[in-house]
Amino acid sequence: MMCPNYLPQASLVTCLWQKELSAQTKCTKVVFVVVVVFFWDTHLGEPVLRVTSLQHTDSHITSLGKHLMDTPGRIPAARLAGPGQITDYLYISNGKTAKDSSVLTRLKINCIINATQEMDAICIPSVEYLQVPVSDSPAAQLQEHFDTVADKIHAVRAQRGRVLVHCCAGVSRSATLCLAYLVKYRDMSLMDAHTLVRACRPIIRPNSGFWKQLIDYERSLRGANSVMMVASPLGQIPDLYEKYTRDLMPL
Repeated sequence: MMCPNYLPQASLVTCLWQKELSAQTKCTKVVFVVVVVFFWDTHLGEPVLRVTSLQHTDSHITSLGKHLMDTPGRIPAARLAGPGQITDYLYISNGKTAKDSSVLTRLKINCIINATQEMDAICIPSVEYLQVPVSDSPAAQLQEHFDTVADKIHAVRAQRGRVLVHCCAGVSRSATLCLAYLVKYRDMSLMDAHTLVRACRPIIRPNSGFWKQLIDYERSLRGANSVMMVASPLGQIPDLYEKYTRDLMPL
């Protein structure tokens, strides 16, 4: 059975079956996987995944969200496409969304953190841009930018601004930077930070190298770890994913 060629190589998934559905103006591919439901929406131009809950209940996620929202009564909502809202002032997205001026205006974004090696083609004069030119490779030293990015997000929040963090797909690099910020400035364990960000944007999946760097970062800040790397049939993975990979085979 063949898997679609747009599945990220780092994804720990096994394809079960694929079905194409025709519509009047587009064809939507649906791929059911062991842990993840993956489909490609040609209108949105980005992969969209539905991911089942790992370890925490909806009430736990709601509690985390309320704790981080400056606006009373609001909690982050899951977004399968477009920007994901993590807090009142922090959003995560892919590169395409970060270039959409209508989205940036609607969300009142005044700072964009670009975690790719490509410069933003469209720059809005009223928006401050910070680039983190790192590749999405387990060997890339993204941890060298953790403090810089976390400090910038913290400073923008203090000025009542809003930040959008993006990479190419909004899956690995941008998610890693958001997790580092939450651990440093919002007094969250790495496990809780992952639970919250994943609830807001279910497709996040930092690569194994970034996970190791986040684990080191959490230990340096909190003196202990809430996540560990463990062996699996697919190599070293965070223990958050362990029970979902025991019976999987590499793609």
